[in-house]
Amino acid sequence: MCQKFRFMTTKNTNKENIISDGSVIADKSFCEAMTLASEQAEDKRDWRRYRHDPTNRDVAQPNWAVSIGGKNLFPEKEMIGVSGRAGKGKSQFSIQLFGSLAFNVPLLDITPLRKPRQTLFVDGEQSEFDTAFRLNAMFRTLGIQEFSSFPNNVEYLRLRSEPDNAKKKEITMEAIADLKPDLIFIDPLTDLIYDIEDKNEGVQLVNILLSKIDELNANLFAVVHQNEGGDSLKLRENVGSELMRKCRQLISVDVKNGGFEATTTKGIPFTYQWKLTQSGAFADILSSDEQTSELEKQQMTQVFAKIIGPKESRTFETKKNLLSCIGEHIGSVSEFKNNEYLERAEVLGIIKKTYDGHKYKLQLTSNNNQEGKAANVRG
Repeated sequence: MCQKFRFMTTKNTNKENIISDGSVIADKSFCEAMTLASEQAEDKRDWRRYRHDPTNRDVAQPNWAVSIGGKNLFPEKEMIGVSGRAGKGKSQFSIQLFGSLAFNVPLLDITPLRKPRQTLFVDGEQSEFDTAFRLNAMFRTLGIQEFSSFPNNVEYLRLRSEPDNAKKKEITMEAIADLKPDLIFIDPLTDLIYDIEDKNEGVQLVNILLSKIDELNANLFAVVHQNEGGDSLKLRENVGSELMRKCRQLISVDVKNGGFEATTTKGIPFTYQWKLTQSGAFADILSSDEQTSELEKQQMTQVFAKIIGPKESRTFETKKNLLSCIGEHIGSVSEFKNNEYLERAEVLGIIKKTYDGHKYKLQLTSNNNQEGKAANVRG
C-alpha cells in the first residue's frame, strides 16, 4: 500500500517537496519527508521543553547576589520580596542593595558576590526629590560624588509621571525585553497592577516575572507595602499575597533602635541595620561617629512641637509644604537639608509621619508629646 502512494522523485531530485505543515524538505523521498515531519511534530510537544535534567551539575550551587553579615543571600533566578509599612525604610534598603550591586562595591555590611551584566531599576511612586535624596545618600555612602551618572550598564526608570498602571507595566516589560537585565528592582510591584481587585492579574504578573527571571538568570527585588495595623506581615493587594507565596525570600523593614532594620520573614534568616546620618548618608546603626545627644532630641522635639502646634497632629497638603514649614523653623531654604531633618526626627522616634496617598500627617510620638506641649507653653 505504501508503495502505491509513494511520490516518486527520482527524476526531480533538484526540486523541493513541501509537506502538509508547510515545512520544506530538499532532496528527500516522500516517506523520508513524512518521517522527518513526524519527528519535528514530536519535538514541538510543549511538555518536552520542561523536562528537568537531574544530572546537570551547573545548578548544584546557587549563584548568590550578596553577602550580608557573612551570610550568602538571594540566589539568581529568584524573586525577593522587600516589604514594610509606608515610610519605614523599604525603599532605602532596596537602594542600598542596588548601589552595592550596580557599582560592584561593598556598602556598609552588604558585599556584592557577582557583577550584574545589566541592571534595571523601575521606580513607580517616588517624586524626583525623594529619588534624588535616596540616590545621593547611596552616593555619599559609596564615596561617590553627589548627582553622579550611573554606569553604562544601569538603567533607572522613574514612572511616577505615568498615571496609567497598565502603561507602567507595558513600559517595564518593554525595558526587560530590550535590556535583558540580570538584576531587576521594581518599587513598588503594585504599580504594575491595573485592577487591584482582579485576583488573576496579580497571579499572572508574578508568574510572568518569574518566567522572565528564569529566562534571564536574573535576581528580581520586588517592593511591596505591608498592611497598616492588624496583621502587619500581610502584604497589600492580591499581588502581594501571590508574591508572599512564590518569592524565595521575604524581607520585612521597619524603624528600630533609632534607625532601620531589615529582617527575614521567609527564607534564610539575617538582620541588617542602618541609620541616616545628619550629612545624609547611610551608616552602621552602631557606629559612634554621630552619637545622638539628649540635647539634640530636646531641640528637635521643641521644633516639631512648634510646627504641629497645640493640636495632636497637623496635616500638610504636599510634602513640599511640609518641608517648607520645617525650613522656616530651622532657618533652611534647602529641601535636601529639610528632608534630612525630617527623616532624622522620624528615626529618632520624635515624630510619626503618615501618608494616606494625598496628604501628610505629622504628630509627636507619645514619648515626646508631653515635652512638646510644655515647649508650646514656654513658646
